[in-house]
Amino acid sequence: MQPSDPLDTLLAEWSEPTDSPEGFRREVWDRIAREPSEVSPWERLAWWLLQPRHGVWIALLVAWIGFLYGLMRPRPSPLSAREAYVLSISPFALELQGDLHP
Repeated sequence: MQPSDPLDTLLAEWSEPTDSPEGFRREVWDRIAREPSEVSPWERLAWWLLQPRHGVWIALLVAWIGFLYGLMRPRPSPLSAREAYVLSISPFALELQGDLHP
């Protein structure tokens, strides 16, 4: 048999005070009732994005953004690797540019 722990006797004697301020429960329920109406615009956007039925619209938007990004990217240089190298190191690059193209 184990010895009795003094903490066990203290916990058995302890009781939580049950006196609460007047109108406490009403105030708590009023606060809970007000909570949902105080939603930020970011929370509304997150809620909208997480709805499964909006997946198609989100996919179309991402595809459209990718298409526009592809149109706006700079085009590759028409120069060959040799020409680009010569133009990058030559102090007379502007003058040599005409000589590099046959």
